[in-house]
Amino acid sequence: MSALNPHHGAEPESRLIAIARWLAQLYPAGGETGPLVIGQLEPDRLSEVLTGDVLHLYPDLLATAMQVASDRQLTRALTVADRIARDDQAIRDQLRAVLDQRLADFFQRGLNADGDELLAAVISAMTISRPAGGALMLAGRLPDILPVWMRPVAATATHLAVDGLRVRAGTDPSAADELAGWLSNLGNRLSEAGQREEALTAATEAVTIRRQLAEANPAAYLPNLAMSLNNLGNRLGEAGRREEALAAATEAVTLNRQLAEANPAAYLPDLAMSLNNLGNQLSGAGRRQEALAPATEAVTIRRQLAEANPAAYLPNLAMSLNNLGSQLSEAGRREEAQAPTTEAVTLYRQLANASPAAYLPDLASVLNNLGNRLSGAGRREEALTAATAAVT
Repeated sequence: MSALNPHHGAEPESRLIAIARWLAQLYPAGGETGPLVIGQLEPDRLSEVLTGDVLHLYPDLLATAMQVASDRQLTRALTVADRIARDDQAIRDQLRAVLDQRLADFFQRGLNADGDELLAAVISAMTISRPAGGALMLAGRLPDILPVWMRPVAATATHLAVDGLRVRAGTDPSAADELAGWLSNLGNRLSEAGQREEALTAATEAVTIRRQLAEANPAAYLPNLAMSLNNLGNRLGEAGRREEALAAATEAVTLNRQLAEANPAAYLPDLAMSLNNLGNQLSGAGRRQEALAPATEAVTIRRQLAEANPAAYLPNLAMSLNNLGSQLSEAGRREEAQAPTTEAVTLYRQLANASPAAYLPDLASVLNNLGNRLSGAGRREEALTAATAAVT
């Protein structure tokens, strides 16, 4: 300090004033004024050490404090506990115990809070303390369709959930199917976050586990194996491994057809989904004429389902109609492609009127496709109208 502070060594009182003035210059206080006002150090390591000591003495204090904290207080408590936990296993365990119970609730508070400080603190604390139980609850509450910024967070939460289930499955064989299900979910979340190799690894493990389970008990586990095969086919397709993707998608269709023949009410929706995926995989592999049969069958099944339950199945019918239009166009049947694409536009417009946030992006995409179909057929004016609607 003597090298930095020229007043070091003066009379005691004047030395203290000089040091205070020097510290005030080094650490200016935000809105406060005055020659001896010292700003708060951030991070305050001494305060954090003392807080850690108190938490060691009173292990229930962190949970109690967070239970009654305001958003601002919770942000501060999570931030400080996070920093202490990085170097203190006991505090990390305390933080994990709190988040195992409250992570999903804290995350929702962060979404609802003004500013992003609380949400950032919750995400950071989750990453440091790795609360598998809390992550499982959070991942289970997240919607299927997420904004781009939330996708890596969802992948992290799902990864933590899988880690916890893997430990449980090591001692409890009945947890194996739940582990496989969350591995499939992890593959989907990682794919959405752009981590395709990791996504493929998770999807492959899910199929391996469920294949073993289905061999031992087909009645109980074949439906879940079919679902995981669907996901694996998508992940393989994203990785450019087209033939392997086709094999997985074809097996999923075979299993779901077998299940739907025995119980149509329960499994026709799954058969339609797997047929839709198979059509996409065949199209992606350049087998465009072969893609038309499963795509057409998917539309037929989903139209039947939507007639019985529009609220549940119209979105899926619209998606399959859009896919069929694209595959007809790719197969050179451009005039035929216009009808399913136009119908998809009509359905998505209806859905977007009821729920704009959920379906306007789909409407814009299918309008763009319709514009392309019409342009390819030489109907330029109609194509321009569709294209204009897509961007407005």
